Amino acid sequence: MTMNRVILIVGMLSLLSVGGAFAQWVQTGLPYGSPVTAMAARDSALYAGTRTGGFYISSDGGTNWTYRNSGLPAATVNAIITVSNEVFAGTDSGIFVSSNGGASWAAADSGLTGTYAQFIYSLGLKDSSIYAGTASGLFVSTNGGAGWKPTGLLLSTRVTAITFVDSVIVVGTSGNGIYLSTDAGVTWSSEDSGLPGGNINVLVVSGTEIYAGTDYGVFVSSDSGRRWTDAEVDSARVNVTALAANGADIFAATGYGVGLPPGQTGILLSTDKGQSWKSVNHGFNSLNMTALLEAGKSVFAGTGSGLYVSTDTGSTWTEAGLDVRQSFSSGINISSIAFEQDSGQAYIFAGSGAGVYRSTDNGDSWWAVNKGFVSNPSHNPSISAVGADGGYLFAAFSGNIFRSTDKGMNWVLADSGAIPGFSQGINALAVVDSSIFAAAASVGIYRSTNEGATWDQLWSTNENLSALAVNGSDIFAGTQNNPPQDNHVFRSTNGGATWMTFDIGAAGVSSFAVLDTEMFAAMGGTVYVSSNDGAGWTMANAGLPANVTVTALAASGGDLFAGTYASGVFVSRDHGTSWHDASAGLPTSGFQSGSYLRINTIAVDSADVFAGTNGMGILRRPLDEFVTNVANGPSPLPRSIFLSQNYPNPFNPTTQIVYRISNSGFVSLKVYDVLGREVATLVNEVEGPGSYEVQFNGARFASGVYFYRLIAPGVSIVRKMLLEK
Repeated sequence: MTMNRVILIVGMLSLLSVGGAFAQWVQTGLPYGSPVTAMAARDSALYAGTRTGGFYISSDGGTNWTYRNSGLPAATVNAIITVSNEVFAGTDSGIFVSSNGGASWAAADSGLTGTYAQFIYSLGLKDSSIYAGTASGLFVSTNGGAGWKPTGLLLSTRVTAITFVDSVIVVGTSGNGIYLSTDAGVTWSSEDSGLPGGNINVLVVSGTEIYAGTDYGVFVSSDSGRRWTDAEVDSARVNVTALAANGADIFAATGYGVGLPPGQTGILLSTDKGQSWKSVNHGFNSLNMTALLEAGKSVFAGTGSGLYVSTDTGSTWTEAGLDVRQSFSSGINISSIAFEQDSGQAYIFAGSGAGVYRSTDNGDSWWAVNKGFVSNPSHNPSISAVGADGGYLFAAFSGNIFRSTDKGMNWVLADSGAIPGFSQGINALAVVDSSIFAAAASVGIYRSTNEGATWDQLWSTNENLSALAVNGSDIFAGTQNNPPQDNHVFRSTNGGATWMTFDIGAAGVSSFAVLDTEMFAAMGGTVYVSSNDGAGWTMANAGLPANVTVTALAASGGDLFAGTYASGVFVSRDHGTSWHDASAGLPTSGFQSGSYLRINTIAVDSADVFAGTNGMGILRRPLDEFVTNVANGPSPLPRSIFLSQNYPNPFNPTTQIVYRISNSGFVSLKVYDVLGREVATLVNEVEGPGSYEVQFNGARFASGVYFYRLIAPGVSIVRKMLLEK
């Protein structure tokens, strides 16, 4: 057994200040800003529509773009077509037309009837007729968009794609496959032979073939859409969101819906009509693809973070000059972040206003994993909280809790939809061991001990619960009420049977964090700490800016992190006694004019700190930067004894253990197997106050569960670790 030990004597260490040349936050690959959702070209003009970011036009091949939104509502532009000298935009708020290149817009949706007919997902032009695919079926206009009439295809699902082969109209839908009409839309037949599933995301015609982008890859038909064969984009069945065709060259855009390695996502190119495919992703900052356009010798790719162009058949891509991230977009709001480990693979899950995203490469790339959520056909699910533990993933959405047992790929209701209190909204989840806790706004706290199959109401209250934490047998809840003097922190020590009330500050509770034996609460501009299970609270604000608003807290090892509104991120290495700015690399503002960056949530895994924001996605910074870069002089001595969870965990064969002691004395740190037999002694001597790091090498031990025990003056702490070979 080999042991390496690092001694960090707190109070004698002079460390570098935050903000060094290599110490800063970086943007992860989660889409942020306003994705480009639709594109079209006419003569020398290029048009681009975005999700809530407006409409843009370029007259110089995509080098420069002009914002053209007068009369166009702040809605998602899902489709664009040009008809003579007019441009039509299909949006979540109906159809709009511009006769002056997008300088001004007017509504053109007279006659669109149906519950969801204002949601326009596709547009098509055949001779002098314009077709509009909606969430209530297919409509047609024969008078240039002045009026619309329903065709014979009336559905309660999205019409996502429209194309034409000679006199045949081919329509793709969300959930119902392919429909064909040979009589200008009067009658229709369902034709999906050879197509798996029913989600058709895009249709494109090249020569006599029709290509369909689906949730299971690309499929091709040579008989006007009646029979389909697998074009074999990839055996992993990528979700194809957009297609572009130029002769034998077929571009497929992927990225949403399925978590796959980078080589199987992004832009894929076939030069033999779909017989074989290769990845062409050089130059992209994001592999979440949303739109494609072939215009002359250029191919444009819309992503979750901007627009890119290739002039060499996809060999290289460069940014096309359209950046809507800073001016007009509201971006994706991140509500919570959760981590999960399985068989050596690390997963990160992000709950957002656009659903649940998953990353398997430490945040470099993300994919939406929302199959099974019930949602309005125009929007992705807005997730208020996510939590993971023991192979189960939970997400709160629209007054219900959903569960996934396959890392987010599929979701089912975990509450059977029958918990009346959940209908008021679920503001917080806490997943601890085999129990799930849910804070329902103005209703109370619920717990499930069987993966959400049944729920017990632990507490009935009309308090507007905003934050939740579980620390051992203690449950803490915080509120955000109006008027402010009604805000409290509540604590139960008996599983929710009774609750104690603590009046700490006037502001509402935005977040809790547990660090060793101490509880921290963020309330407006103040961080409070309790060392006696909530019986008494003191301010822990030294070093935080005046008038700061603390929006998120997280703890890891001996470090405490605070995210704020407009002031960045701060870290404390002495349990809130002092704080240091750790904002290097963070953007200073959000998107809309006058707004500032808001950190909604902070989460820490074994190697990195993640900050989920309001509109700027998720940013990441290595944890060891905080350890080595935070200081400005010596720190106070530790106020308590602490034993970290080993990292990494599971491990093979080495892992690190950090512990902290506050008084001089004899210290013992030993490792035991599941039978209680001592297998290694890591520390066995007198030590002074400070923080220490020890490496355990399990190379000569069998795979399995082990325990490590710290004995120090006045305390004995045991933790579990897993060796996997």
